Amino acid sequence: MSDAGVLQFSIHTTRHLCLTDLARTGWELHAIATFAGHRSTETALTYIHLSGRELADKLARGMDHIHSWRVEMLARLGEQETKSPMTTMANPKAAQSAWEWPLRLDRFRRHERLSKNESDALQTLGFDLLRLDRDREHPQRQAIARLTAPLDEAVAALHWHPDSVFQRRFARYAAAIVLHRCGELGRDF
Repeated sequence: MSDAGVLQFSIHTTRHLCLTDLARTGWELHAIATFAGHRSTETALTYIHLSGRELADKLARGMDHIHSWRVEMLARLGEQETKSPMTTMANPKAAQSAWEWPLRLDRFRRHERLSKNESDALQTLGFDLLRLDRDREHPQRQAIARLTAPLDEAVAALHWHPDSVFQRRFARYAAAIVLHRCGELGRDF
Protein backbone atom coordinates (compact mmCIF):
# COMPACT_ATOMS: atom_id res chain seq x y z
CA MET A 1 0.00 0.00 0.00
CA SER A 2 2.96 2.34 0.37
CA ASP A 3 3.09 2.61 -3.46
CA ALA A 4 -0.37 4.24 -3.31
CA GLY A 5 0.85 6.79 -0.75
CA VAL A 6 -1.22 5.31 2.09
CA LEU A 7 0.97 4.56 5.07
CA GLN A 8 0.24 1.85 7.64
CA PHE A 9 -2.85 0.55 5.87
CA SER A 10 -3.53 -3.16 5.74
CA ILE A 11 -6.46 -5.48 5.21
CA HIS A 12 -6.74 -5.56 9.00
CA THR A 13 -7.35 -1.77 8.96
CA THR A 14 -10.68 -2.39 7.23
CA ARG A 15 -11.71 -4.54 10.21
CA HIS A 16 -11.05 -1.58 12.53
CA LEU A 17 -13.01 0.75 10.22
CA CYS A 18 -15.96 -1.65 9.93
CA LEU A 19 -16.32 -2.21 13.69
CA THR A 20 -15.93 1.52 14.39
CA ASP A 21 -18.66 2.28 11.83
CA LEU A 22 -20.97 -0.26 13.50
CA ALA A 23 -20.41 1.49 16.85
CA ARG A 24 -21.14 4.88 15.24
CA THR A 25 -24.46 3.60 13.90
CA GLY A 26 -25.55 2.58 17.40
CA TRP A 27 -24.83 -1.15 17.50
CA GLU A 28 -24.49 -2.53 21.03
CA LEU A 29 -20.98 -3.63 22.01
CA HIS A 30 -22.04 -7.27 22.51
CA ALA A 31 -23.54 -7.37 18.99
CA ILE A 32 -20.34 -5.92 17.51
CA ALA A 33 -18.22 -8.52 19.33
CA THR A 34 -20.49 -11.33 18.11
CA PHE A 35 -20.41 -10.00 14.54
CA ALA A 36 -16.59 -9.81 14.66
CA GLY A 37 -16.30 -13.32 16.09
CA HIS A 38 -14.81 -12.17 19.37
CA ARG A 39 -15.52 -14.11 22.56
CA SER A 40 -14.97 -11.02 24.66
CA THR A 41 -16.40 -7.52 24.32
CA GLU A 42 -13.05 -6.23 25.57
CA THR A 43 -11.37 -7.61 22.45
CA ALA A 44 -13.93 -5.83 20.29
CA LEU A 45 -13.19 -2.57 22.13
CA THR A 46 -9.61 -2.63 20.82
CA TYR A 47 -11.02 -2.35 17.29
CA ILE A 48 -13.43 0.53 17.96
CA HIS A 49 -12.01 4.04 17.68
CA LEU A 50 -14.53 6.77 18.52
CA SER A 51 -13.50 10.40 18.88
CA GLY A 52 -14.29 12.53 21.90
CA ARG A 53 -16.59 14.65 19.73
CA GLU A 54 -18.65 11.58 18.75
CA LEU A 55 -18.95 10.54 22.38
CA ALA A 56 -19.90 14.09 23.44
CA ASP A 57 -22.59 14.24 20.73
CA LYS A 58 -24.04 10.92 21.85
CA LEU A 59 -24.02 12.10 25.47
CA ALA A 60 -25.74 15.36 24.53
CA ARG A 61 -28.49 13.51 22.61
CA GLY A 62 -29.06 11.19 25.55
CA MET A 63 -29.03 14.06 28.03
CA ASP A 64 -31.66 15.98 26.03
CA HIS A 65 -34.03 13.05 26.36
CA ILE A 66 -33.25 12.49 30.04
CA HIS A 67 -33.53 16.20 30.86
CA SER A 68 -36.96 16.60 29.27
CA TRP A 69 -38.20 13.45 31.04
CA ARG A 70 -36.91 14.67 34.43
CA VAL A 71 -38.42 18.12 34.02
CA GLU A 72 -41.78 16.54 33.18
CA MET A 73 -41.61 14.17 36.16
CA LEU A 74 -40.57 16.91 38.58
CA ALA A 75 -43.33 19.19 37.32
CA ARG A 76 -45.89 16.42 37.88
CA LEU A 77 -44.47 15.75 41.33
CA GLY A 78 -44.67 19.43 42.24
CA GLU A 79 -48.28 19.63 41.05
CA GLN A 80 -49.27 16.54 43.04
CA GLU A 81 -47.65 17.75 46.24
CA THR A 82 -49.13 21.24 46.11
CA LYS A 83 -52.63 20.22 44.99
CA SER A 84 -53.18 16.99 46.85
CA PRO A 85 -56.04 17.44 49.35
CA MET A 86 -55.16 14.08 50.92
CA THR A 87 -51.82 15.44 52.15
CA THR A 88 -53.50 18.38 53.88
CA MET A 89 -56.32 16.33 55.42
CA ALA A 90 -54.15 13.47 56.65
CA ASN A 91 -51.37 15.60 58.08
CA PRO A 92 -51.56 19.40 57.98
CA LYS A 93 -47.94 19.73 59.13
CA ALA A 94 -46.80 17.52 56.22
CA ALA A 95 -48.54 19.91 53.83
CA GLN A 96 -46.51 22.79 55.25
CA SER A 97 -43.24 20.89 54.97
CA ALA A 98 -43.93 19.47 51.49
CA TRP A 99 -40.88 19.40 49.31
CA GLU A 100 -40.61 22.39 47.02
CA TRP A 101 -38.73 22.56 43.75
CA PRO A 102 -35.57 24.42 44.80
CA LEU A 103 -35.49 26.64 41.72
CA ARG A 104 -38.14 29.12 40.75
CA LEU A 105 -37.69 29.19 37.00
CA ASP A 106 -40.20 32.03 36.66
CA ARG A 107 -37.56 34.31 38.23
CA PHE A 108 -35.25 33.90 35.24
CA ARG A 109 -35.61 35.67 31.92
CA ARG A 110 -36.23 32.96 29.37
CA HIS A 111 -36.37 33.36 25.62
CA GLU A 112 -36.63 30.68 23.02
CA ARG A 113 -33.71 31.94 20.92
CA LEU A 114 -30.30 33.08 22.09
CA SER A 115 -29.32 36.66 21.39
CA LYS A 116 -26.48 37.21 18.94
CA ASN A 117 -24.20 38.24 21.83
CA GLU A 118 -25.03 35.06 23.78
CA SER A 119 -24.52 32.86 20.74
CA ASP A 120 -21.22 34.54 19.84
CA ALA A 121 -20.00 34.30 23.45
CA LEU A 122 -20.79 30.58 23.66
CA GLN A 123 -19.04 30.03 20.33
CA THR A 124 -15.97 32.00 21.44
CA LEU A 125 -15.71 30.32 24.83
CA GLY A 126 -16.17 26.78 23.51
CA PHE A 127 -16.61 23.72 25.70
CA ASP A 128 -13.14 23.80 27.24
CA LEU A 129 -13.43 27.36 28.56
CA LEU A 130 -17.06 26.83 29.61
CA ARG A 131 -16.07 23.93 31.84
CA LEU A 132 -13.25 25.87 33.49
CA ASP A 133 -15.75 28.42 34.81
CA ARG A 134 -13.17 31.09 35.56
CA ASP A 135 -13.13 34.87 35.33
CA ARG A 136 -16.82 35.74 35.66
CA GLU A 137 -15.96 39.36 34.76
CA HIS A 138 -14.77 38.40 31.26
CA PRO A 139 -16.98 40.00 28.54
CA GLN A 140 -18.02 36.62 27.10
CA ARG A 141 -18.98 35.40 30.58
CA GLN A 142 -21.01 38.57 31.13
CA ALA A 143 -22.80 37.98 27.81
CA ILE A 144 -24.07 34.56 29.00
CA ALA A 145 -24.95 35.59 32.56
CA ARG A 146 -28.66 35.03 31.80
CA LEU A 147 -27.84 31.40 30.95
CA THR A 148 -25.47 30.74 33.84
CA ALA A 149 -27.67 32.19 36.63
CA PRO A 150 -30.13 29.24 36.80
CA LEU A 151 -27.26 26.76 36.53
CA ASP A 152 -25.43 28.45 39.41
CA GLU A 153 -28.58 28.28 41.54
CA ALA A 154 -29.09 24.62 40.65
CA VAL A 155 -25.55 23.80 41.79
CA ALA A 156 -26.09 25.78 45.00
CA ALA A 157 -29.35 23.89 45.64
CA LEU A 158 -27.56 20.52 45.57
CA HIS A 159 -26.07 21.11 49.05
CA TRP A 160 -23.34 18.50 48.67
CA HIS A 161 -21.85 17.29 51.93
CA PRO A 162 -18.99 16.97 52.08
CA ASP A 163 -18.17 19.35 49.24
CA SER A 164 -15.29 17.93 47.22
CA VAL A 165 -13.20 18.88 44.21
CA PHE A 166 -14.82 16.02 42.28
CA GLN A 167 -18.34 17.30 42.93
CA ARG A 168 -17.36 20.83 41.89
CA ARG A 169 -15.71 19.48 38.74
CA PHE A 170 -18.81 17.42 37.96
CA ALA A 171 -21.00 20.52 38.39
CA ARG A 172 -18.75 22.57 36.07
CA TYR A 173 -18.81 19.85 33.41
CA ALA A 174 -22.59 19.44 33.67
CA ALA A 175 -23.08 23.20 33.32
CA ALA A 176 -20.67 23.29 30.38
CA ILE A 177 -22.60 20.50 28.63
CA VAL A 178 -25.88 22.40 29.08
CA LEU A 179 -24.34 25.67 27.85
CA HIS A 180 -22.61 23.97 24.92
CA ARG A 181 -25.91 22.39 23.89
CA CYS A 182 -27.66 25.77 24.16
CA GLY A 183 -25.05 27.13 21.74
CA GLU A 184 -25.57 24.25 19.32
CA LEU A 185 -29.35 24.62 19.36
CA GLY A 186 -29.34 28.41 19.43
CA ARG A 187 -31.87 28.51 22.27
CA ASP A 188 -31.92 28.50 26.05
CA PHE A 189 -32.89 25.58 28.24
